[in-house]
Amino acid sequence: QGAAAQRVAVPADRLYRLPDGVNPEDAVALAHPAATAYLALHPHGRVQAGETVVVLGGGGNVGSALIVLAAHAGARVVATASARDIERCRGLGADEVIDYRDPDVMGRLKAACPRGVDVFIDTSAANDL
Repeated sequence: QGAAAQRVAVPADRLYRLPDGVNPEDAVALAHPAATAYLALHPHGRVQAGETVVVLGGGGNVGSALIVLAAHAGARVVATASARDIERCRGLGADEVIDYRDPDVMGRLKAACPRGVDVFIDTSAANDL
């Protein structure tokens, strides 16, 4: 039952009927990052309006979903992303976006979060900090 499995047994309460015409592969590609982001922010991070959320890897699928959901929850969102993804992350709701290749990324994160960080989520799969 690894990631490459063609079939898997799951409890019935974990299944959802897709609307007619929705491709199952497309549904999973959209739902998986959003569900991961939701679980990280709400049951685990317990994000509240007015809190500061830092998202490392804001340009990726899960990072992008985190930005949208955290902004929707009323949090102040600070993200890192590649230079090419900075404007897209801002468009998704990030208040500040820092190029993760910036030599002073730590200094910029500290400056962007003067009251500290309430929720910190690293989706980058890198060891940048």
